[in-house]
Amino acid sequence: MSAGALALRTFSADQALIGLALASIYLIPPLGGSDFAIRPIYLFYGLIPFLAGKNLAFDYLRYYFLFLLSALISILFGSAVLNVHTGIPDYLEIVRLILPLPAFLIGHLLFTEYRARFNALILRLSLVIALITAFQHFKLMGGFFSKLYSADSQLPAALGLETEYMRVVGVSGNPNDAGMLFFFLQLLFMSTLLKKVSAGMILGWGCSTICLAMTQSKTAYAAFAFSIFFIFIINQHYRFLLIAAAVLSLCWVLFAHDAAYVNNFYTAVHDDGLFGANVFAVRFENALVAYDIWRASPLLGWGVAKEIHPSVVDVEYFLLLRRYGLIGVACLAAFLLATGARALRHIASSDANIAICANFLCVVSPAILIFMTSNNVFSAYYNQFFFFMMLGVFAEALQTSRADTRLK
Repeated sequence: MSAGALALRTFSADQALIGLALASIYLIPPLGGSDFAIRPIYLFYGLIPFLAGKNLAFDYLRYYFLFLLSALISILFGSAVLNVHTGIPDYLEIVRLILPLPAFLIGHLLFTEYRARFNALILRLSLVIALITAFQHFKLMGGFFSKLYSADSQLPAALGLETEYMRVVGVSGNPNDAGMLFFFLQLLFMSTLLKKVSAGMILGWGCSTICLAMTQSKTAYAAFAFSIFFIFIINQHYRFLLIAAAVLSLCWVLFAHDAAYVNNFYTAVHDDGLFGANVFAVRFENALVAYDIWRASPLLGWGVAKEIHPSVVDVEYFLLLRRYGLIGVACLAAFLLATGARALRHIASSDANIAICANFLCVVSPAILIFMTSNNVFSAYYNQFFFFMMLGVFAEALQTSRADTRLK
């Protein structure tokens, strides 16, 4: 059989969908030039239910579904009871909260098709992203890749214009979003290295960590430091060389001469105090406005209500409280805590795929809570894709393992 005939024989719609989906999430530039731009991935979502055709573990998402329901109730409550003018953009927020869910289905398909080489597939993806980031950092091709991926508001910093530091945006459009993606990638490789050391995983971890440093995202630094120590604590065994490499890379991130953004942050906090520093002043000013509005409707919030409070609040807890109240935030917290608790039970699994995903999710769930102190996750929808994809992979790995056990 010829190579071409063999390729056609092994080709499947699922494989094509997975390749296109991953490319459209992480490689095709966002459309619209804004921080929360439209991405081509959305075009593929309508196809997934027809291609999945199997039992999907939606029980992993039950608390997230409750969060979606509470968000809708908050919008209706704000309109009917609080007399908030509710327009199409408010209801579109519900649609945007639903958009990451198909990434969960992609995780199912991805693991089914590529079980034996899942990590290798993600490694190749990460190296392509790292290469694009390197082009941005060194301003190769006249800053082409920075111009291609950057949101309009981030382009000056991405090009190193009108500022003394440069922040690469990777393939996300925003340096903080890029920092979170690189955090996800390095954590996946670190989780894999706990099970089996390989040159490829070390390369992926090193490239992702360096790229994280290039974004100069403070919350990504904090989550990175947390992940280094927490993942070894929950596994109760220590690979000292990996820890040493992690600590050395963290020191480089924090104290390297090129990390001017981090130095400026420390200087501002030292001179003006934590809440007086300009780096935090705007964040907490918007957060306090959201807090004052929320207190008038604590349980259900005001809905999206962009008419009364259009600002994106970087301290996301206050934004979510203002929009969806205590009930909505409680549902979201339950989703993260339940995911982390379920993953914790499987970190020592004899199935390497399950253990890797479990370690990743067990660390990511609390790390997201760190991100939400000064950045957005559940109101910056791009940040959720990798998390939901890995949750889908975890669910499929558990289902496959249980099916194999029953057959035996």
